[in-house]
Amino acid sequence: MTNNRGKFFLIIIFTFIKAIGFTQFTQTIRGTVNETVLQTPVAGATVTLLGNKSVLTDSLGNFRFLNVPVGTHTIRITHVSFKEAVVANLTVNAGKELVLTI
Repeated sequence: MTNNRGKFFLIIIFTFIKAIGFTQFTQTIRGTVNETVLQTPVAGATVTLLGNKSVLTDSLGNFRFLNVPVGTHTIRITHVSFKEAVVANLTVNAGKELVLTI
């Protein structure tokens, strides 16, 4: 009986360790895209999280990326009426949402 309890205990421990190993910490990046001179919101801008996905800004210039892996990222903003902007070396940390004004 003791041998079976030991095996069961080891299986539980290895399962737990394996589950922890596959856990990936993620966070949210959100922000607002503003025109540089008047600081008015830019609606319809494409905000791209390089290597991941793209979203469009809403009527107030807001955007949001959910489930962004913790680490360093680059964002590119494009719009037909404006010059492309790139924001590099953005650090996403676990436990704290990243809020940008671009």
